[in-house]
Amino acid sequence: MKKFQPDRKDIFINTDWGIPEDRIPKEKAKNQDLLLFKKRWVTKEEKKILGKQYIAYISIRMISVSHIISIGTGMIVAALVPLNNDTKFVLLFCGVIGFVASIGLWHFKQWGRWLATLFWGTIGLLSFPTPVIVMYYLHNKTARQIFKSV
Repeated sequence: MKKFQPDRKDIFINTDWGIPEDRIPKEKAKNQDLLLFKKRWVTKEEKKILGKQYIAYISIRMISVSHIISIGTGMIVAALVPLNNDTKFVLLFCGVIGFVASIGLWHFKQWGRWLATLFWGTIGLLSFPTPVIVMYYLHNKTARQIFKSV
């Protein structure tokens, strides 16, 4: 499995965890209480940790892509709907912030997380439920560990 942040060895999923599936016969692995995770044998506790970290990394990447979709939608609205210049400026400004945040999130940078929080917090003021979910995935314990400066 490709490592998300190869230089971050303090996060378990970025290390050489587990034993490749083909190195241990299935019966022997089951006798040792090992479980398969992404074609590697791991203990139950390791699988739990790896699962949380994997979901956190994938969620952050999905939020990054959602920024691009949100920005694209906003730009289409700005182009098609007659708006005054002030409104278009605000949309463009939010678009730039969202795009920069998207780049930061894709690379798991702390500044990307804070810009994304600002972006989704602003959208949250419009009373959409999605920002609450996004905020959780950007600020839960595992995400904080991923974004922690090295």
